[in-house]
Amino acid sequence: MKKKVIFLVVAALAVAGTSCSDEEVLTGNSGNASSNGRSAVHFSTQLPQSKTISAGGDVTHWVANDPVGIFMFNAGTTTIAEQVDNRQYLATPGGDARSATFAPATVNDTIYYPLDETQQVDFIVYYPRKASINNDVYPVDVSDQSNPAALDVLWSNNATSVAQSDNAVNLTFEHQLARLTIKIVKGDNMSSVDFTSSTAELIGLPLTASLSLTTGTLSNLVTGTFNAELVSSDTDSATFEAIIIPNDGTANPDRTIIFTVDGKEHKFAIPNGTTFAKGEHYPYRLKVSQGEAPIELEILDKTGWVVTASSSDGAYTPDLIVDGIIDNTNFWHRNAWETHWIIIDMLAPVDVGKIVTIRGIGQYQRCTKTLQYFIGDTDNPAGTWTPIATGAYLDRGAIDDIDSHTLSLDVTPAATGQYLKLVLDDYLAGNYDADICEIDVYKVK
Repeated sequence: MKKKVIFLVVAALAVAGTSCSDEEVLTGNSGNASSNGRSAVHFSTQLPQSKTISAGGDVTHWVANDPVGIFMFNAGTTTIAEQVDNRQYLATPGGDARSATFAPATVNDTIYYPLDETQQVDFIVYYPRKASINNDVYPVDVSDQSNPAALDVLWSNNATSVAQSDNAVNLTFEHQLARLTIKIVKGDNMSSVDFTSSTAELIGLPLTASLSLTTGTLSNLVTGTFNAELVSSDTDSATFEAIIIPNDGTANPDRTIIFTVDGKEHKFAIPNGTTFAKGEHYPYRLKVSQGEAPIELEILDKTGWVVTASSSDGAYTPDLIVDGIIDNTNFWHRNAWETHWIIIDMLAPVDVGKIVTIRGIGQYQRCTKTLQYFIGDTDNPAGTWTPIATGAYLDRGAIDDIDSHTLSLDVTPAATGQYLKLVLDDYLAGNYDADICEIDVYKVK
């Protein structure tokens, strides 16, 4: 399975299934999966367009023959029904590749409804399928990061109390692991650095765990050491990504990342209390210097933040810029030739070191030009505000190309305040549409 952006709604959306007129009734004998005149079960799904987590790929898209494992239970129990125990089905992507249907890998994998049409069953489905599952426990092991898609565990338990008359089963998947992205950059006192052979060793994070396929809970977390995957590098920076097991550091508070750059080690201690939750993305940006690499910036959790704006159009309200969803339907919008302002209440004073803005990315968006950021201790737009960062987009960029619509502004020196104000007063291409998709704020440690 592959993956593309868009940081992190975790549950997948169900799509309409096969209609009753497409019902497949097989007769004869299919090995252990004997039909005896029963109807085969049809499965479909659609992956979320945002907040996906697989590193280095695009888990918003199914790939042909992606394997899932399927269990069928008597409804409301953990008793296997009809010997359907880890049957293998393969994905066939839909038109947008986010949707998919699933078909049995072999005739013997075919799943049939019980002969009694009134009998109800539950389904548990997971990806990627393993050939052997003991006691309904999926062994999670993130030690090898070379193939992120093979680590990105998806799990579905929404299909309950299903009877033969329901025909199609639409699956809602949830990501069970988290994604860590670390970008290291050259410090001001380093004139020449070779990042191309850099490494990032993760120490004290869970290496293995057990996922209950009946409950979706993780247990038996065992910490260890493993390397993040180097996904890009140049003369000024390197970016690493890793799929990690969710944890809060309680079992091992000494979670550390050791970077090796140009043969020298730089250490970063993950702050105590940092929680990595399933289905979420955690980006860090660190600066390496001649000594140890202290954390330069840490992204803030936006939960509970309150956002107001001078005005907005329809459902494109200002709260959408801090919800973590990045796509071409989820953004603040105002179609008017006027000066706009957005105020973000971060709930407590923050030492702001960087602000990352993603403007609207869709076909009829991408007109926002200059960003002017201010900081203050009031939510009054006419109050006292201190300018802290200004930047501008040079052109409209490419449709849905997030990178071309992302503007990162360093706040130097760091500025302290509880409220951020963004002012927008000019536009590109003669258009006066103002669109902001997402804003992330980084604090100085």
